[in-house]
Amino acid sequence: PSKTRSKMTDVAAEPMPAARDDFITPKQACMYFKNFYSTCLLIFSIAIIMGLIFSGQTRIANEIHPALAFVLIWGAVLWLAMVEGGQGPIVGLPPVDVDLYKDTHPKTYLSTKITNKGDNLDRYLMGRQFMVVLLVFITNLSGAPLPNSVVFGFPPLV
Repeated sequence: PSKTRSKMTDVAAEPMPAARDDFITPKQACMYFKNFYSTCLLIFSIAIIMGLIFSGQTRIANEIHPALAFVLIWGAVLWLAMVEGGQGPIVGLPPVDVDLYKDTHPKTYLSTKITNKGDNLDRYLMGRQFMVVLLVFITNLSGAPLPNSVVFGFPPLV
C-alpha cells in the first residue's frame, strides 16, 4: 500500500482498509439471533397448539371435532392478521392528500374515497373492534387447552 501524508501531523499514514461486505456487525448478529429464536418459539407454540387440537384437548376439538378446531383457529388467525394489517393504512391515509396517490394507486384511492366519507371511518373502527373480539374468542375456543391437559408429555407449566 502507498503511504500518504497527513495534513494535520505531517506523519506517514496508512490508507483505511475497505469495508468488508461479509462481516456481520454485532447489531446484525443480534437481529439474526432474535429472528432465529422467535421463529423457534413460534414453531414450538404452533406444535403445542396443534398437538392439543388433534388430541382433542381444546373445547371445540373435544365437543365437536379436531378438524373443525384446526380450520377455525387458522381461519381466525389469518382473518385477524388481515383485519389488524388493514387498519394501519385505513387510519393513516385520511390526512394524506388523495392527489398524491390517485393515479399511482387507483384501488387505494377508490377505497379511501369510501372510508373517508362522513363517519365511515369511525363506523369501520367500531365494527373492527367487534370483529377482533369475535376472532380472539374463536381462537380461544379452538386452541386454548382444557383443564388438566397434557401434550407431548410436557409438565403442566409448559
